[in-house]
Amino acid sequence: MSVLLSQQSMSQRVSTLAMSFTCLVSLGALSFSSVYAEDGQTESNQEKTSDVKKGSSENTDSLWAIQPNDTLGSAGFVNFDQGSTPPRFNWERLDRDRSSDKVFIEHHGYFRFRADLMNNFDLNTYDVANRRGTSQYLPPLTDREGSNQKDSDSLSSANLRFRYEPTLHATERFRVHAVMDIPDNLVLGSMPDGGPLSINQRPDALFDGMSGTQTPIDGALRLRHVWGVWENDLARIDFGRMRHHWGLGLMANGGACLDCDFGDSVDRVQVTTQLFDLYLSLSWDFVAEGPSGFGVIDQVMGQSWDWDQRDDVDQYSLSIGNRAISPKELAQQREKLKAGKSAFEWGFYGILRNQQNAGAYLDLESAQASPETPDPAEGGYTLYPARLEMFIPDLYLSWKIQPTPKTEYSLKFEAVGTFGDLNHVPLASFAAQDALACEDPSLPVEQCPESLRYQPRERSINAWGYAMEFDAKNGNVRYGLHHGGATGDDQSGFFGGSDYLPQGALANPNSYDPNLNGFRFDRDYIVDMILFREVLGGVHNALYFKPYFGYEVPKGLDSVWGIKASAIYGMAMNPEYTAGGESGLGLELDLEAYLLQTNRFRASAAYGILFPMGGLNLRANNQIVKQAETAQTFQLNMGIMF
Repeated sequence: MSVLLSQQSMSQRVSTLAMSFTCLVSLGALSFSSVYAEDGQTESNQEKTSDVKKGSSENTDSLWAIQPNDTLGSAGFVNFDQGSTPPRFNWERLDRDRSSDKVFIEHHGYFRFRADLMNNFDLNTYDVANRRGTSQYLPPLTDREGSNQKDSDSLSSANLRFRYEPTLHATERFRVHAVMDIPDNLVLGSMPDGGPLSINQRPDALFDGMSGTQTPIDGALRLRHVWGVWENDLARIDFGRMRHHWGLGLMANGGACLDCDFGDSVDRVQVTTQLFDLYLSLSWDFVAEGPSGFGVIDQVMGQSWDWDQRDDVDQYSLSIGNRAISPKELAQQREKLKAGKSAFEWGFYGILRNQQNAGAYLDLESAQASPETPDPAEGGYTLYPARLEMFIPDLYLSWKIQPTPKTEYSLKFEAVGTFGDLNHVPLASFAAQDALACEDPSLPVEQCPESLRYQPRERSINAWGYAMEFDAKNGNVRYGLHHGGATGDDQSGFFGGSDYLPQGALANPNSYDPNLNGFRFDRDYIVDMILFREVLGGVHNALYFKPYFGYEVPKGLDSVWGIKASAIYGMAMNPEYTAGGESGLGLELDLEAYLLQTNRFRASAAYGILFPMGGLNLRANNQIVKQAETAQTFQLNMGIMF
C-alpha cells in the first residue's frame, strides 16, 4: 500500500497553510494594535495605536520589518518563490510601557508532604523465578532478588512536591497560565552525598551512614502545562499545552487534587462560546506528531518541526453542556441552592481520533519481513498502515440540593466509552501475519470453517466505564455511596490472564482475539488506598461498591476536624480475565482523621487494610500456586495551599 501523498493534495495543503498564515499575521497586527491601544500609558502611544485601528497605512506599515506585498491579500496565497518574501511582523517597533500597572501575576499552588508505610503490597504472590506476581508492587529489593537474607514485607518512604500555578494577566482579555512541579514527588533521603550508590560521592563518606547532607537537585523543574487565553465578545480561545479534565475524571483527569500524582495534558487549540444557556467548545488537538527536530543545516538553534505528516494522530473534540462556569453563574447557583432549589448540570464531550499510518524505528530485517509495510527509509524509520478510527463519547450529569442550611445532597454520574477499529496493528510482528488465519493452527485457511477464521492484523475497540457518587451532609454527619465499573479484556496488560502480557493486547501477534475491550479509569480518579490505587493501578475489569460515613467538628469559621470510615468491595466484571480466575478481588477498610482549613491547609493520618480474594491469587497452568495475603498501609499527609 502506498503511503505517499499526491502532488495535488500537497499543493492544496500548501495553499491552505498559506491562507491561514496570511489571516493569522493580519489578525496579529490588529490584535496587538488594539491591545496596546487599551494599555497605552502615554498620549503618543494612544495616537499611534488609534491610527492603526483606523487603518492608517503609515502607522500600520511601520510595524512590518518587511512590507507586505500589495497583491498578497487578493492572491489568496503566499508565493514562496525566491523572488517573494513572506511578511514578517516587527516586534521591536511596538511601543509599550515597561511598567504597566495592568500586568499582574496571580499565584496559586500547594506544597505537599507524604509519608507512607506499606506492608505486603506485593500480596506475597511474587514469583522470584518467573519474575511475576499479581500486584504491580514488587517485594523489597533484597527479597525480590531471591537472596538468602531474611524475608521482608514492609516498605516505607516519604516524598514532597511543590506545585506552582501562576497566571499572568497581560490585560483583562489576555492571560497566560502555567503549571509546574518543583520538584515532583522527591523521595526524601534519596540524594545523600555519601555511600556507594551516591552520584556525588565524597571520598571520605564510603557508606550511607557517613553522609553529611543531601546533594542539590539538578533539573528539578517539571513543566506540566502552559497555555494562553484570549477572551473577546464572541468566544474564548485557549491555545497551548493545557490541563485536560472532564466530569469526574474517569477518562480525562487534570490531577489537581492534593493527593494526585499524575495529571493529564492535551496540546490543543480550543474555541469556547456561549449559546443561550449552553457552553459549546470545539478543539483541534495534537495527540502525536511522530519524530520532530531540526534540519541538517542552519537550524540547530532554531525552530523545530514535525518531520513527517503521514504518521500524525489527528484529533478533534466537541463539548456542549449547561454548567455554571463564570463567577456570576457560580454565585447564582449558590443563591439558588440557599433558597432550597435544586441545581442540575449536564455535559457531553465527544472526541474523534484517527491515524492513517504509524511509524517506528525498526531493524531492516524485521521491516523487510512485513509484506504490508513500505521499504524503510534510511535509519530504519518505517511507516505502517494503521488506519485507526476512534470515537470517545463521555456524558456527565450533576444534581445538587440544599433543603435546609445544614442539609445537602448531591449526585454525580459519568459514563464514557471508547469505540473504533484498527485495521492494521502497526508492528512488524503483526504486519508479517497473513491477512486471514485459523484459530485451529492444524487447518489451512482454505479448509478452516468460517466460524474459526479471523484477521490477525485487525482489532475492534469496544470498551466503556462509568462511575456514580452520592454524597450527603446532615449537620456534622457525612455519608454516601460511590460505585463504578469498567470493562476488561483477557489481554489488557498488567492485570490480564495467567500469561501476564505486560504490554497489553498488542503484544501478542498469535492471539486470535480481535477485540480490545479493556477500559481503565484514569489513575488520578482515586477510590481507595490499596486495592485499585496501588495493587491494580486503576479500576479495570471490575465493579466496586464503596459506602462511607464521616463526622466533622467545626473549629472557627473555616476549619474543621473530621474523621471518615469507608469500606470498598471489588469484584471482576469478567472473572476469567483475572489473575486467579475468580470473581472476588478484595475487601478494603479505610479510616482517616483529618484537619482542614479551607483552601489553606490539610493534614491527615490514614490507615487501610486489604483482605484480598481469589481473583488476586497467582495461577500457573490453571493451578493456584500462591494465595494472596493481607496488605496494610499507614499514611501521613500534609499540604499547604495558596
